[in-house]
Amino acid sequence: MFCDLSPYQSRRCKEIIEGKVENSENISGLLEFINSKFKVRPISAFYGAGRDSAWLKIVLRFDKDAAKITDKKCIERYLARTPLYAKLNGLKNFYISVESFESQICTDLIQGAVEELLRNRNELLAPLKIWYIAAVSDVPVVFYFTRQDAVRGESNEKIERLIRNLVEKAQDAKYLSHMKFKLYFDSKEFVDLECGGNLFYYFK
Repeated sequence: MFCDLSPYQSRRCKEIIEGKVENSENISGLLEFINSKFKVRPISAFYGAGRDSAWLKIVLRFDKDAAKITDKKCIERYLARTPLYAKLNGLKNFYISVESFESQICTDLIQGAVEELLRNRNELLAPLKIWYIAAVSDVPVVFYFTRQDAVRGESNEKIERLIRNLVEKAQDAKYLSHMKFKLYFDSKEFVDLECGGNLFYYFK
C-alpha cells in the first residue's frame, strides 16, 4: 500500500506508538468515531487547509488496518458535525487519504538499505555485476550492466538477501509486522540504448 507521510508525521506516529505523546483533542473524537465505525483504531490523523481546499490524512498501523477504511463519505458526514468542519474550509475540495504506517516504514527502510549498498558499491555490488539500484519507492529496480546478465539473474537472490539483512538490522524494523518486498531487474545496457543513459527517462 502506498503511503506518503512527511518526516514530521512519521516521527509523530512513532512517538504515539511508543506512548511518548498523545493525540490532540482536535482529532480525538474523529479517531474514536473511526474506531467505532470500522473496528480499527488509527494511530493518528493530520489535516490542513489552503484557500480553496482541505485535506485529512488518517494513519493506521498496518496495511490490513488501512484496508478496513472503506467508506470515506461517512467520515465526511461525521466531520460536518464537528468543529473540524470550519478548520477544513467547510469540506470544500476536500480530500481524505488513508495511510499505512507500516508501508511508510517499509519504504524508508528499503531506501535506506539501498543507499547503504550504493555507498559500498565497489565492495558489494561490483562483484555481483550490478551497476546501480534505484529505490524510487518500496520496489527497487536493480540494474545489471548487461541485458544478458539481467536475463540470467545470477545475483538476484544475493541482492535480495543483502537488502533484507540491512532492513532487519535497522532500528525501525520493530514497527513491521512482516518483511515482504519485491525487486525488479533491468540493465544499464537497456537504459543506455532506450533512454539515452538517463534514469529520469527510464522511470518517466
